[in-house]
Amino acid sequence: MSQDPDVPASTRDQLILAAGKLFAEQGFDSASTRAIAEACGANLAAIHYHFGSKQALYLAVLDTVCRHHQALYQAEDDPANQPGAFTTPAGTAQVIRERVRSLFGMLIGPRSIPWQSQLILREMTQPSSQHSLIVEHLAAPLHARWLAIHRQVRPQASEAEAQVWALHLPAMLRLLMTARPTMQLIMGVERLDDTFFAEAIRQTADAMILLLRLPLSEEDTP
Repeated sequence: MSQDPDVPASTRDQLILAAGKLFAEQGFDSASTRAIAEACGANLAAIHYHFGSKQALYLAVLDTVCRHHQALYQAEDDPANQPGAFTTPAGTAQVIRERVRSLFGMLIGPRSIPWQSQLILREMTQPSSQHSLIVEHLAAPLHARWLAIHRQVRPQASEAEAQVWALHLPAMLRLLMTARPTMQLIMGVERLDDTFFAEAIRQTADAMILLLRLPLSEEDTP
């Protein structure tokens, strides 16, 4: 949901933004439609008019989150969208590296939108009554894309191997998102800098590439 700063957001977009922030802070079950309407100065009836129900509003919020995160798969500079991206081991390794970097950036990097990351984290750690929606519209499609890469590279591998490999990135992201306060106490805030996260990206990508028996480029080798 991009918005030109010089153009006032529509009531519908204002409701989605207000709802996203409150759902992220309080969870779907605790955030009230009255609080959402008040947060953007809208009439309570506007939620029914634009969405019909609280669940439909939540689905609209998830659609906004999904479109933001799916943008990387549609970007022209995404290696996966280049001709012959998966025809060589080096090309496949580059796709994996770039997608790891993109997802890190969207969830915990400078391109992240805090309330979106918080909403995803909340649903992962404290599932709401609408948890199936974020699984269906975000988590499952992303998981399926990683599975497709594994099955293309290692068609002889077991289903268990493919499933565990596809969980490497979300597992690392979840660790870094949930354990950040603890890591700050252990390591010091100053050490959780751009260099730290760049190294986390490199090691995560390297691990996934090596598990597929793909080569690391010389510049990626420590």
